[in-house]
Amino acid sequence: MKRLLIALLVVSILAGCVQMSAEEIAKKMQEKEEKIQDLRAEVYVVSEGPMGKMEMNYTYIFKKPYKLYMEDENSIAVSNGSVMWSYDKKNNKVVVFEMNMTEESTPLKFDYTTLIKEMLEYYDVELLGEEKVSGRDCFVLNLKPKNGRENATKMWVDKEFWFPIRVETSFGGIKMSMEYRNLSFNTGVDDSLFEFKPPEGAEVEKFDFKLPKTYESVEEAQKEASFKILVPSYTAGYELKSVSVTNESAFLTYSDGEKALTIFESTEKSEVPKDFEEVEINGEKAYYGEIFGASVLYIEKNGVQVSISGELPKEELMKIAESLS
Repeated sequence: MKRLLIALLVVSILAGCVQMSAEEIAKKMQEKEEKIQDLRAEVYVVSEGPMGKMEMNYTYIFKKPYKLYMEDENSIAVSNGSVMWSYDKKNNKVVVFEMNMTEESTPLKFDYTTLIKEMLEYYDVELLGEEKVSGRDCFVLNLKPKNGRENATKMWVDKEFWFPIRVETSFGGIKMSMEYRNLSFNTGVDDSLFEFKPPEGAEVEKFDFKLPKTYESVEEAQKEASFKILVPSYTAGYELKSVSVTNESAFLTYSDGEKALTIFESTEKSEVPKDFEEVEINGEKAYYGEIFGASVLYIEKNGVQVSISGELPKEELMKIAESLS
């Protein structure tokens, strides 16, 4: 979530700063982002596609550096930066994660300059006008991919904090919108909100949760993994961007500049969706299907379950799976 918000903040600034260097824009963007110490809002997400319409809304409260509170009809998630509580209201069950967040390990820290350069290179940003959303003055922006693809994004960006209050986008036959309502910044959220006491009689389960470490190469990541990370020799023109790894899993992210191709590998098996089609790859069973417009392929190799996903035809995912070694 945080990475998405930062990317959207970047492109909003680009609309008025296209003549500036990436370094200059990064400095300006950091100045805006640093003014936000906390925020609270009601978040509404709507997606429509071949599987029908799905709606979701939840309370979202964030306080720097790592505190978080999220609540919807069925669950509550709370983090004080070192511990996260996930509460299932229906089953009265709490899962507790020891997180040990640090400046180096937190997923809230990103390379601003790289993000900005990517946006400048792959998107045209057009200022459509100004509107009010949730009572706040916003710029209305249109982001259109330079490669001619039709999946443009429209967003309403808060003038004061350059925060994307509403975003509308489409991809793979799916239309999606996300809006922050009743949004407020820097209200001085009390730290007590980010502590959670399990309700009386609740079942409590504890996990020692270790954040994945991210590397630029598979060779570096391999030192942290307890299994051999499988790497495809064929990637359909996508380039490796990062490898996130824990002892039991690896997440390889590839990009063609606009779209992502991801490969998730784990020694722990997960259930394959029942409606997936069975296919054969190198004499082994594999399973193909689509989830929210993205193609997904599951295969097991050397005792490791692999899932490959992206906006690619089935044949391309199968070729990628065939080349894993």
